[in-house]
Amino acid sequence: MDLVELKKENKAIEAKKREKSEAAKAPETKEDKLVRYLNDFRITAEKFITTKAAADPEKKKIGIHAVYDDFNGYMARRYNISKGDVVDTVKALVEQGALYTRPVKGGVMIYTAEGAKKLRAFTEKSKTRDDDIGVAAWKG
Repeated sequence: MDLVELKKENKAIEAKKREKSEAAKAPETKEDKLVRYLNDFRITAEKFITTKAAADPEKKKIGIHAVYDDFNGYMARRYNISKGDVVDTVKALVEQGALYTRPVKGGVMIYTAEGAKKLRAFTEKSKTRDDDIGVAAWKG
């Protein structure tokens, strides 16, 4: 790289920094806060689900139970919200297609999009009736 290219690259970096600082000065609307909150919640939820599911490789879990795996409690503590708000947020993410739920005894199973694909593939392969595992009740 010659000196001219370095100067151009440096100017581009400085311009990006200025844009970021100007964007940071703009007041955040309620919609922006909600989008930021949902994105952060989705990322945290996906990490929690994949980490918790991978913690016991012998069980080959691809999803977690909202109550028994303490998902609701963890997210409520993490975001300082009630467990009811956690449920509402999960429902919003299900509507967006970021997470998938399936009703089970004692609550729901929560899956990431990747986990839901694996479960659906397994169900089709095993030729189990949809009602037997609750696939018909999926909201995703």
